[in-house]
Amino acid sequence: MTSFVLPPEPHGRRDRRVQELLFDIKDAALDQLADGRASGVSYRAIAARLGVSRATLRYHFPSRDDLVDALVADGFITLERSLRAALDRVRDAPLAQRWTTLAHAYRRWALRHPRHYGVLQHVRAGTGPDRVERVFVEIAPDRPGRDGVAATVHARLRCAVLRELDARARGEVGDHDERFDGEVRELARVLDGDAPPPHAG
Repeated sequence: MTSFVLPPEPHGRRDRRVQELLFDIKDAALDQLADGRASGVSYRAIAARLGVSRATLRYHFPSRDDLVDALVADGFITLERSLRAALDRVRDAPLAQRWTTLAHAYRRWALRHPRHYGVLQHVRAGTGPDRVERVFVEIAPDRPGRDGVAATVHARLRCAVLRELDARARGEVGDHDERFDGEVRELARVLDGDAPPPHAG
């Protein structure tokens, strides 16, 4: 499965080595995140895998929270890029089509990377959800209260996707596509101003 850890962007020989080490650290941490739980990250195991000291890891990421935050940031950037690529293909389409395309791109990314999507649930303030919500704002830029609506719609979409991932993980059989399509139709009315923002849950 392709990692969402962002590749290094070196600007010199020394910087390249540092960036490659940061990439390897985050990639190893991502491999350890069983079921998306931050407690799965072990500095000892990462150090052994990469052949570096734990002191080196802590120099770049002083705490496990710092390392998980870096993974979360990378994940949101990658998800945002995927959403923008989907939206760019339908920017001139009607609102309903733009929203449906974006919502399904969001769900598709999560279903393709369920463990990685779980990492994004460890978000702390300032580490990324606004990136996704900015894309949602672009669907209906003239919608009154667009920022609040985008945040609410994102929260509701996130809950729908998490419920589906949990159901799939437990082996539940059902028409996941139909349930998701119903949620998308309801949220389309919110974006269009025909319904009040639903509560996430």
